[in-house]
Amino acid sequence: MKIETGRVPVPGELEDFFAATLVVPNLLALSQAEDLVCQQFELRSRRPKNRDITHKTPDSFPFDDLRLYVAVRSDTRYPETGIEGITFEVQIKTFLQHAWSIATHDLIYKSEGVEWPTDRIAYQVKAMLEHAEVSIAEAVPLAKNSVLSKTTLDILRIKKFATIIRQFWGDAAPKDMRRLALNIAELCKLIELPPKKLEQHLREYVKQRGGEPPSNLSPYLGIIECLLIHETERMRAFLAQPPDRENPRRVLVTSEIDLPAGLDLDTLPRAILVKDLGI
Repeated sequence: MKIETGRVPVPGELEDFFAATLVVPNLLALSQAEDLVCQQFELRSRRPKNRDITHKTPDSFPFDDLRLYVAVRSDTRYPETGIEGITFEVQIKTFLQHAWSIATHDLIYKSEGVEWPTDRIAYQVKAMLEHAEVSIAEAVPLAKNSVLSKTTLDILRIKKFATIIRQFWGDAAPKDMRRLALNIAELCKLIELPPKKLEQHLREYVKQRGGEPPSNLSPYLGIIECLLIHETERMRAFLAQPPDRENPRRVLVTSEIDLPAGLDLDTLPRAILVKDLGI
């Protein structure tokens, strides 16, 4: 259609005859992705032309995703391939922008006629997604807003466990601290062990090992070992309960974990015992 309507001065040089799409997590990653593309290819033009200027009015939400028009650079170190200098398009989108494009493409571009309701719905969704994009990109500053500055007792409890884990594992703690702290908090709740008691046990556990947690165990498995040693009866009572629909949780115990004398995990249905590389 572009060629037929005369929008391409030289039909043999259609700039989006070949087009690629680069999808990034959120708005904050757009500029980084653009820099990466420009490092690899020769930038011919971009749309929008300026990062800070848009043709969109405040009350409209048309398609305006970032498009770079680039070409493969000639390199004297390598033989020519024939594609050097040919302009092609690279669209850079966030996941939400990409999802909107896929979900509404047929509604906007391939409908049998021009229908106000379908266009309206498509762009209403785009407006909502743009709002979501901004909220995601500015989540940290928004979280400091007094209206949102709240918490729950459960979250405060999980934060206590996260603090305890960082206290003993430091840089060895995983980046995904939320998930680890949540799992430890859930286990301690099941055996009715408060955070302060776990902290006391870990202090003794680490002290007995020369002041450092064991390097051959992950923080999670290290805490499991600590609980098996210092809270043997609580752990035995929990592991002896058959898993059920309401609480299917089980506990993995690897061969690296030192078990207290008299604790036979083979008889405990919630224990998953890994004796070697096989289970």
